[in-house]
Amino acid sequence: MFEKSYKPLYKQLKEKIIQDISNQIYKPGDKIPSQNELAKLYDVSRVTVKQALNELIYSGILSAQKGKGTFVKDLPFDKYSNNRLGGFTESIEKIGYKAYTKVVSVTFIDANKYLAGKLQVEIGDPIIHLKRIRMINDVPMSLENSYLNKALINNIEFTKEFLENKSLYRLLKEQAKIDFSYAEEKINAVLCDEEASELLKISKDEPILFIKRKTYTKDNLPIEFCENYVRSDVYNIVIRFNKE
Repeated sequence: MFEKSYKPLYKQLKEKIIQDISNQIYKPGDKIPSQNELAKLYDVSRVTVKQALNELIYSGILSAQKGKGTFVKDLPFDKYSNNRLGGFTESIEKIGYKAYTKVVSVTFIDANKYLAGKLQVEIGDPIIHLKRIRMINDVPMSLENSYLNKALINNIEFTKEFLENKSLYRLLKEQAKIDFSYAEEKINAVLCDEEASELLKISKDEPILFIKRKTYTKDNLPIEFCENYVRSDVYNIVIRFNKE
């Protein structure tokens, strides 16, 4: 069934199942074929099937129910590019998913040359670094490193507990009176590194999306620079083009 490839058979099978879910051959709540059926369908061993299914269960795509079988969970989902600026929590909840954040760390650092250029500050200026895992329906979707210009938000006390229960953009708007204007994103495909693999529960060297995002205030000042590692197996970006 599968062509000769540098990829192990279990990875090819895993990708085929994800593709079938994206194409709605298997929909959320559907029971997928048994291990024996998948082995016959794709002409692979049960060991290969089991390894592929175990990875999909571990990463939150499938769920195994003892005595019943293996079922599709409520992922992946499509994000439509609609040119509207909004935070993660608001945008995910609008399409009916449960979204929340796990804060890995909150640190205060001095801007190096790279971050100083991104946030238009001086080298050595204080920067707030937030490392967070974005969760959708209890599945880790992305690892996000946000860098904030501390000079613009000195009146906010950042703690892990506070950030896990409050949208960052809502917090900046309500407490720091930040008036957002626009954001720019640059998207690349990269291979998952060791840290992202551990935190996102996917295999090392899996292809993932690397999204750099810079958000500006109404005064055209960059308030946030973000480097976001997003799982490509649960997150699709859909761009709609309209006729003028």
